[in-house]
Amino acid sequence: MTDELFRRVALYQATMSLMRGMLTKGVISEKEYAEIDTIFAEKYCLSSSTIYR
Repeated sequence: MTDELFRRVALYQATMSLMRGMLTKGVISEKEYAEIDTIFAEKYCLSSSTIYR
């Protein structure tokens, strides 16, 4: 894994960890979580088949 890919994966995972917390607390819905996941995966250039997601 390159340093750049590692950085993108780490940022994505940190972001989604925060979003999972919001989902658990009922702040966002499952649908919103799925939409947010797609948005941030695109932002960090991670495909839906990336095992790191």
